[in-house]
Formats: sequence, C-alpha cells, structure tokens
Amino acid sequence: MIVIPDGTSELAQAIIRRAQQDIPIIENPASSNRSPEIDAMCKRWGVPLGSYWCALWAASVWSDAGAAVPPIAMSRDWHPAKCETWRQWALVEGLFTSEPTLGCAVLYGVNGHEPAEHIGTCIVAMEPVKFDLEGNTSLGGYSRNGEITGLKPVDLTRVIGYVTPRAA
Repeated sequence: MIVIPDGTSELAQAIIRRAQQDIPIIENPASSNRSPEIDAMCKRWGVPLGSYWCALWAASVWSDAGAAVPPIAMSRDWHPAKCETWRQWALVEGLFTSEPTLGCAVLYGVNGHEPAEHIGTCIVAMEPVKFDLEGNTSLGGYSRNGEITGLKPVDLTRVIGYVTPRAA
C-alpha cells in the first residue's frame, strides 16, 4: 500500500487508492492487449477489444475516483482512450502543467515532445524519485505497449507534462 502524505487532496487520494486496486492487471495472453479487465475497459469506453489501454485505464481510474476525464468529442477527434486527447483536453481546461502533484497524470511523448503517446495514471511519490502507476506498460524500462499495470519511476526524458485532476 502506498503511503499518501497528509495534505494530499481528497481527489488525489481517491485516484491513487483506486489505481492501487488494479496492481497488477496482466494481459492474457501476453502481448494481446486483452484480459477480462482490459476487455471490460474497452467495452466501457466503446473501443475495439485489443486496443492500447494505458489511457483507458487512466480514464477508468479517474472516473471511478470522481475525477473529470476527457469527453468523447468526435468533432475534435477526442476520446479518453487516446493519450493525445488527454493533452489537448488538459490544455483547453487549464489542467495542463509542467509541475507535478500527487494524483496527477503523466503524459509521455518521444523525447518529451508532443503528441502524447503514453500516459501514467497518477503520480504516487515525488521525492527523491517521482513514481507513477501506469497501465499497458512493462516492469522494465519505458514501454507504451507492455502487458501489465505497475509502479514505475517517471521517465523524465519523455515527460511532456502533467494533467491536474479536478472533480467531475
């Protein structure tokens, strides 16, 4: 269990606690983007089975915790299952920041540049090393199409920015 420091917002605490419940989700079979839990997320958010699921997991965790998530807005090509949607939505909503806080999502891009191609569901530790909980990752180095949810150090060389949670 992750110890959440005093003074952490109730919403951030809810996100972290909800995310911990899914450690680990493991693809079965490996490299399939499938499992009963992942299939349920695909159905919940209306995307094909076998879809990349890092943003699906972030949307599920945040929504379950009472946080707002990006809307499905086809006119903008927005869907909460797309990492880049999270970046664009956060910019529009004033939730995008370069300074992380506990509970915020982490957006990753190639060499730290947009578009966002991976998302960490929430920051769970700040010092001395930032850690986040990620889905569709590996327990080794950086992975945007792995097979598990897990606790990992934030890859600062790939960070585009952070999404601050707000209540739904």
